[in-house]
Amino acid sequence: MGKPGALLCGLSMAQGDYIITMDDDLQQHPEHIPLLIQKRDHDVVVASYPQKKFGFFKRLVSDINSKCYEFLLGKPSHLMNTPYKLFKKHVVKAMLRIHTPRPFILGLILYVTDDIVNVTVPHNERKYGKSQYTLRKSFSLFSNMLFNNSSAMLRLMSIFGFSVALLSVMYGLYIIGRWFLLDSRVAGWTSLMVMLVAATGIILFCLGILGEYVARLIATAEHRPAFTIRESINNEEQIS
Repeated sequence: MGKPGALLCGLSMAQGDYIITMDDDLQQHPEHIPLLIQKRDHDVVVASYPQKKFGFFKRLVSDINSKCYEFLLGKPSHLMNTPYKLFKKHVVKAMLRIHTPRPFILGLILYVTDDIVNVTVPHNERKYGKSQYTLRKSFSLFSNMLFNNSSAMLRLMSIFGFSVALLSVMYGLYIIGRWFLLDSRVAGWTSLMVMLVAATGIILFCLGILGEYVARLIATAEHRPAFTIRESINNEEQIS
């Protein structure tokens, strides 16, 4: 289920008109919560850092992800996304009504509202432990964003398929033109096999992408939960 599922689980059990999320490594300090509350007139308030206290690799991945979010999700270029957020209750309710077994928090937020602002808070050095976000987990999170919250791959497939078809038509016209104008016949077996192998590879690649979408649609249709609550203690009310 991972971190996104755990966050949704916490949001579903949280009470109050405003809900704040943050990491537990103290790189975001609770003493800065009042800075987020000052902007509570907005639907979502996201902490932004004047300087990220990450290693080089994590900063690089973060910057690449930010550009991908702009292209795939329509995230405003000026908006910094961090785990330190304040939500209004109605935003959380709307997010929880979107049933997906592989949630992506920023995608859910952008689907629900565009009233999102940043507020600058200090970012501390990590004092305890190490980040659990391995390359594999980062790739899994990115794939959730790509396939569950964007149709970009389907559009790229359409553009790619159309481009290949157009090039094939142009190549066919070129061969016909040479045959009529120059009486030059192109050796058919080699060109035919190259085109056949290329077309087969393209078809299989596109089918693989379609299969990924179909598998996730099936998981969503089956209402597989993004989280499971084993036991609830002293919590008689939950957001639904």
